[in-house]
Amino acid sequence: MRARLWNKMLLCGAFATTALHATSVLGQTQPPAPKQTLPTDSCNESGARPDEPSQLLALARCHERDGKSASAWAEYRHTANLFARRGDKTGAAAATAAANRLAPLLSKVTVAAQKLPTGAVIKRDGVTLPTGILGTEVAIDPGQHTVEVSAPGYQTYRTDFHVKPRGDRSVIVIPALQRVDRDAK
Repeated sequence: MRARLWNKMLLCGAFATTALHATSVLGQTQPPAPKQTLPTDSCNESGARPDEPSQLLALARCHERDGKSASAWAEYRHTANLFARRGDKTGAAAATAAANRLAPLLSKVTVAAQKLPTGAVIKRDGVTLPTGILGTEVAIDPGQHTVEVSAPGYQTYRTDFHVKPRGDRSVIVIPALQRVDRDAK
């Protein structure tokens, strides 16, 4: 296990494999709480904590190499904030420069809804989106994605979409949800 992890870190140019799960990509404005374990992926096999800027910088570089530009961009931004809070101006400047370099290349998605019933829950790739993000363009990694909307008393709506790399723009419009016919058997 240790050798496999070391090989993965070298492959990605990383010296650690912890991550911030792209809060900007998910449309959240707050970073995860310190000491939270993050999702694992090919760059972050250990699922380690997101509170060490040098580790996040390494993870961002790995995600950038893997073509996960939105994840890398969000991680660079979060890393810059961590470096700044620790008084490391050089680290903050380097991470900010990396994020700024990626910004024009980001693919983005806008999820919009006509009219949602009370209690509707919108998920993108299994992660609940705050309703305030509807109609807002947010960065997203290239690849296949899913939007699902559910509400009590209504049929669930689900759609899959593909995001191309390097500046693709997608708009997902959620139609009015259909009521469930409770009398049908």
